[in-house]
Amino acid sequence: MPYIAPMPVTLELPPEVVAAFGDNLEKTTLELLLLQLIQAEKMSVAKAGSLLGLNRLDAIRWYTSHGHAFPNWDEEEWQRELEAAKHLGRQGDVPTQPLTKPTRSLIPARSFLRRSASS
Repeated sequence: MPYIAPMPVTLELPPEVVAAFGDNLEKTTLELLLLQLIQAEKMSVAKAGSLLGLNRLDAIRWYTSHGHAFPNWDEEEWQRELEAAKHLGRQGDVPTQPLTKPTRSLIPARSFLRRSASS
């Protein structure tokens, strides 16, 4: 893919917003835009991470540190994956790839784990 130079963007922000971000306004704005693009399925976590200078693992850590699950499955998909993993574990097999096709969801991993633990 050819190199595309960064494009400057001018935003008019209230002074309170600028003050709240302090010295991190540019980086934080970029991160928020990237998170929005990921949620809108217009960019992958890996691509967003590369734009931030992160390797794949650090990109996943960055994404999940903002309260998003990775992979971004809904509760039903997590349950199917868990049941399939339990079944394979009883057979002694180890899966080498995801057992279900993920779809997008806004369910954070922490909330799913809390619900699962209390079930």
